[in-house]
Amino acid sequence: MAQIKRKKVSTAAAAKQKKNLLKNKKFWIISSIVAAIVIAAAIVIPIVVINATKGETEHTDYFKKGTTYSYKDTDVSFTKANYEGIIMHTSELDFESEEGFTTYQKHIFYFAYDLSKFYPDTTMDTDDEKLYNSVHKEALESMKKLQYEINKYNNEILNDSNADNDEEVAYLYVVDLGKASNKSLTSSSYASYFGGTGAEDFIFGYIAGVDKLKKTFEYDDKDHSIFTTNMNEFNTTICDTAIEFMNDYNFRLSE
Repeated sequence: MAQIKRKKVSTAAAAKQKKNLLKNKKFWIISSIVAAIVIAAAIVIPIVVINATKGETEHTDYFKKGTTYSYKDTDVSFTKANYEGIIMHTSELDFESEEGFTTYQKHIFYFAYDLSKFYPDTTMDTDDEKLYNSVHKEALESMKKLQYEINKYNNEILNDSNADNDEEVAYLYVVDLGKASNKSLTSSSYASYFGGTGAEDFIFGYIAGVDKLKKTFEYDDKDHSIFTTNMNEFNTTICDTAIEFMNDYNFRLSE
């Protein structure tokens, strides 16, 4: 029977082949590309997994359209708007339009905050992170009260016998500063509308239609603030003062 003889490769020849491979530029280019892909994958995959996990967490939008709260046995809900929409409602062109008051609004309150950071209850708390904020809880209650008072004020205006005062109705808008498109609200470019300088993370204020932002109103020879960049101050004084300004002084800015 014929035997198949295998040719032995000497150790010296094998070493020579390995040495030639190490000197091969194509080998090093391919190796470098493979290494870069492996390193990139090691970095990107964990980030994608983390982001995907975060995406599964739903944050409650307490001012979402359709969300209704009960206040004094009455249903209240909120209206969200972007900052440009609010400016549109104060347009002088629309104010002077022969077609009448189509989008113009004379009395506007606004509450601006990053709603992705608004935690008025403990539903988002975990064992590792406590997100609940008592100031936010009070702010939600203050907003319910303010919206309730606005609704009551508007009903009286719209249901009285004087049709000429219907334009005096008030509006309350919630602006989500968590949306990049609304960041301009806090910029100095729109300070005449919203009072921001760029450093604020919360603003509550009042816009008197074409007369724009009004931070105070006067009575008894004193100025009373209806503007704040402090949410706790909104809860303790500004909200109630704004209600007084509407109910007791009919939005009169001075005596």
